Amino acid sequence: ERDIVRVIQTEPESAIAHHLLSRIMVRMFARDPGELYSLKQASDLAQQSIELEPTSDVGYVALADILDLMGNADRGLALLNEALASGLKPSWRMSFTKARLMADDSKPEVVLKMLEEALAAPLSEPRIIVPYVVALLQTDASGTTLIAKLNEWNHKFPSPLFELTQAITLAE
Repeated sequence: ERDIVRVIQTEPESAIAHHLLSRIMVRMFARDPGELYSLKQASDLAQQSIELEPTSDVGYVALADILDLMGNADRGLALLNEALASGLKPSWRMSFTKARLMADDSKPEVVLKMLEEALAAPLSEPRIIVPYVVALLQTDASGTTLIAKLNEWNHKFPSPLFELTQAITLAE
């Protein structure tokens, strides 16, 4: 936290620093939900990140996550859709966050499509996305159907986690 605050002090126009401090504030709130000030501060920092760099996805994603944390996933999803509609370039973070926000209310196929978009996007982070794919596949299928789906995903986006989950499923 201190390191990021120093970056903001020396580079007050750094949208990514505001985004990172917002994430830290969210974690502080998660540790102690009684600290509503941390959540308010996280929201303000995410908004500042958007204002500092409106063409970057990081502020929008942080704000959508905060809205989700506050129990307002629909508003977070709407925020991301509005940002994309206004011309913001799609990114793996946007697709991944939309998939997470849609997970409770949408069909698994729709969420898996968003996760596939996230994995296929430039500079995606498979180590973050693949566990969500595996969890969703496990809730939607079992046995040989699950193994086939894991194999299909592993063919498109190779990951040791797909292979490990296949091995565990086969062992069961």
